[in-house]
Amino acid sequence: MKTKQPMVPIGYIQFIASLLVILVHCGRLAQNNGLHFLLKSFLCRLAVPFFCC
Repeated sequence: MKTKQPMVPIGYIQFIASLLVILVHCGRLAQNNGLHFLLKSFLCRLAVPFFCC
C-alpha cells in the first residue's frame, strides 16, 4: 500500500503567506504612498484568509 506524501507546494505557499502576514504588522514598507498601499493593504492582507481554511 502506498503512503500519502505531503503536498509540498502547499507548504511553500503557507511559508510565503506567513511572511506576508508578518509584513502586515511591520511599519512602512515603501516611501511611495501608492506602492506602500499595494504592498501592505492589498498583497499582504490577501495572505490572512489563507490560514482560515
